[in-house]
Amino acid sequence: HVRSRRQRQMCIRDRVGIRKPNPEIYLMACRAMSIEPTETLFIDDLGINLKPAKALGMTTIKVLNEAQALHDLSAALDLVLPSQA
Repeated sequence: HVRSRRQRQMCIRDRVGIRKPNPEIYLMACRAMSIEPTETLFIDDLGINLKPAKALGMTTIKVLNEAQALHDLSAALDLVLPSQA
């Protein structure tokens, strides 16, 4: 079951000095939100950015197009999104 969080955090690569696909950026984001990588859903359109996230235990979705992304997001969260009703 995926938990919903309203908390928003942002890791700006220019401020922290690293960027995707360095695994540390994913860990920094998790620490900033006080969550484990296994509690995280990471969405990106580049496989190179998804590989380290998946290796850390994150659920990942590769965006190919809007319909596919919404379908995969709905399945990952086990809910029906408004556009799919």
